[in-house]
Amino acid sequence: MDKTDTLVTEKVKEIIGNSSILKERFKEDILSKKSLSEKKIKEEKKKLEKQIDNLNKEIESLINSISSNEINHLTKQTRTEIYQRIKEGLEEQLSIEEDNKKTKIKEIDDLDNQKDWIDWVTKYSKDISKQFNNVTTDLLDGVVKEILITPTLGKNRDDKEVQIGHRFDIKFKLPIVNDSIKYNDSDNKSSGYDVVNGVKSSKGELIPLDKGGRPKKKVSQTDG
Repeated sequence: MDKTDTLVTEKVKEIIGNSSILKERFKEDILSKKSLSEKKIKEEKKKLEKQIDNLNKEIESLINSISSNEINHLTKQTRTEIYQRIKEGLEEQLSIEEDNKKTKIKEIDDLDNQKDWIDWVTKYSKDISKQFNNVTTDLLDGVVKEILITPTLGKNRDDKEVQIGHRFDIKFKLPIVNDSIKYNDSDNKSSGYDVVNGVKSSKGELIPLDKGGRPKKKVSQTDG
């Protein structure tokens, strides 16, 4: 596992250090858009939370109306065709309000991610344009979503399928693996450029199993 840890660490260092997205996100999000401060994020979250509270009240009201419509139908206070129209209208409106609520919750999550991103890039701003010398836990938490270790199978000398090693798959939070810069005019780089997304996953090389065991004793010519 020490060998795996070393390979994973070196791979993360390489990808982060070469990422065009990280460099541009730093310049754009931190230098150009620093107006989106923590205070403004909190204010926007407060607005969204209030909107969600209002949506919860509307959803509760619609659920009560649906229940009343069902009771009126069961007690035969409402004709079937009227009951059906009311039911369809209320359920449609309930679906709309629930979708609105999901959207608002997603917007809050996006704001939290934006804050985490600002905090992370600010912390590592001095290193963002070059390869990192040290991969810390905080740094990994900022860009790495998960690291998967999976066994690799193969045939042994007896043609039996056995585990011959394992591979690691690093999943990043951003598409920074093999991302790049594409200039509008390669002969005139001042004309502007776009950052081309890479992918979010990087699969490592096969790491053979360490079979261990004691080394074989050399047999001398004097041994019987």
